[in-house]
Amino acid sequence: MTKCIWYISKYVATPTSYNSGGRGYFLMKEIAKLGYTSIIITSDSNQFIKAAVVSRAFSKHPNIQEIIVHTGQHFDLNMSEIFFEEMNIPKPYYNLQINSLSHGAMTGLMIKKIEEILIKENPDWVLLYGDTNSTIAGSIAAKKLKIKIAHVEAGLRTFDMKNPEEINRVITDRLSDILFVRVW
Repeated sequence: MTKCIWYISKYVATPTSYNSGGRGYFLMKEIAKLGYTSIIITSDSNQFIKAAVVSRAFSKHPNIQEIIVHTGQHFDLNMSEIFFEEMNIPKPYYNLQINSLSHGAMTGLMIKKIEEILIKENPDWVLLYGDTNSTIAGSIAAKKLKIKIAHVEAGLRTFDMKNPEEINRVITDRLSDILFVRVW
């Protein structure tokens, strides 16, 4: 079976129009035809909302196995659990519990932990969303293991390299094999 890791990071732009999950739904529909095992990696409340949309899309395709990984980057126990319960999102299979560290320490530890998961799950693709430390960690871990990367919300630029998210965007876009630009 071919495997794909679906990696969702902060500020993902997946519209939920037409009650279908928008762009995420159509990606899932095509992926389902290939029989992928998929992992969703989340780190904050914005991502949980997007994960719910992707989860609903996955549930319509029995040949997709969904595994959720919570990085813990933006973790609040109350906000985390309530989203999983209220939005009927499956509980995370992995919880990295990585938070409250400097950018470098957080990103480095995430690379290490995500690499372990990628080695264990052996996906063909990693799908990255957004521009957080979770995103850049996923892109570095995947590329070092020669796993193809797709980046949703690619191409966004502030041109302010003092902004950590801008650095994450530029590097993730550069490492990605497929770029899905944000549609406003």
